[in-house]
Amino acid sequence: MQTLVAYDIGDDRLRLLAERSCRDAGMIRAQFSAFLGDLSPEQRDALRRTLERIVREHGEREKEEQRKQRLFIQIFPICAADFAASWTIDRQGGGPAQPDMDPEVMVL
Repeated sequence: MQTLVAYDIGDDRLRLLAERSCRDAGMIRAQFSAFLGDLSPEQRDALRRTLERIVREHGEREKEEQRKQRLFIQIFPICAADFAASWTIDRQGGGPAQPDMDPEVMVL
């Protein structure tokens, strides 16, 4: 099932760890702060656990100033019917979104 991971992470190190985790799961960058990939429920759950772990470990050592930065990660499974209804718009025009593509702009 297509899975979208979107995040707002202020800490550079934590953001890089989250990005690496998404790439390691086979996802591709869909936007600056979003990754898209075809993940099984088991793969999605493993990614969720990895992201929870790195956020927890970050929280154990973050400084007071870092606590003021944004930190949230959202994981959205997208069923085939909903993904089929999604649309991609880029410089060449628009059309149905394709799984595992790296668009300039994606509207879901």
